[in-house]
Amino acid sequence: MKNKSTVLGVIALVAVIGFSMAACDSGGDGDSSYSGDGGGGDTYRYTGPFTLAEITFNGSNCTMNTTIFKITITIKGTYVVENTTITCTAIESNDPDTPPGDIKIFTIISPKQIRDEDGRIWTKK
Repeated sequence: MKNKSTVLGVIALVAVIGFSMAACDSGGDGDSSYSGDGGGGDTYRYTGPFTLAEITFNGSNCTMNTTIFKITITIKGTYVVENTTITCTAIESNDPDTPPGDIKIFTIISPKQIRDEDGRIWTKK
């Protein structure tokens, strides 16, 4: 009976370890460069106190929509990716604090997350 309990315990432990490993992200090959298809529109979202923001990368264009206290700000521009950095340049905006030519920089953390200059994490929808 003791051997049966030991065997069942080992099987349970192996199952827990196996499921844990299957659920974890393998981390891939360490490549965190932008993996979007560039045509379909990859959208990332940030939600904070009184704020909902989304940025969509589509082709070479990016569009950021931010709602703060029920006021919506839209910034349209272009972007380029170099290694783990996404550089967005505003072309038009209804935000006086973001004139044409203003630059926003994001760091790619993983294929599902980017971080803005202020340290906020944006998650892929």
